[in-house]
Amino acid sequence: MTRRERRVLAMGTVILVMGVVLRFGAPTVAFVRQRIETSRERRALVARARALVQSTPTLQAALAARADELLGTAPLLFSGSAASGVAAGLAGRITAAAATNRVRIDRIEPLPDSTVADFTSVELRVRAEGDLAGIIGFLAALERGPQLVTVTQFAITNEHGASDPQRLRLDLSARGWALLRMGG
Repeated sequence: MTRRERRVLAMGTVILVMGVVLRFGAPTVAFVRQRIETSRERRALVARARALVQSTPTLQAALAARADELLGTAPLLFSGSAASGVAAGLAGRITAAAATNRVRIDRIEPLPDSTVADFTSVELRVRAEGDLAGIIGFLAALERGPQLVTVTQFAITNEHGASDPQRLRLDLSARGWALLRMGG
């Protein structure tokens, strides 16, 4: 083979190799880059998971402390193993507070309850009548009672006008909570 033929053969080989590299090499480089990035993401995910596992004792201690705090509020909660029992307890508390403050209950209606995990929240809508001192005493009795009662909304109106200015109507919604696991 002459020198010129060897040079043509070498140039052809180089061109052929370059064609193969361009045809198959570029997608391979992109594939390798994608694999490297995926590998980095997975390593970061594993590092976060390890950090979470290592912090588990701290999280468990914090959770135990919050559970103790929560159970410390148990005396403020209504007792009952179902929302209906909690509603009955809340209605009894409202009725007792009204009776001691000369407030007449016209109607108590339960609103839809909401239960999350072992907690239930019961809300009652109350319509009552009384004088201003009685209504203020009634609201104070709900606030100072043995169980936690939250008045979520209320309105005081005088529907009787000048004919009976002392008689006021009270519309309120009151909410009470219970830890269902504790039972009745």
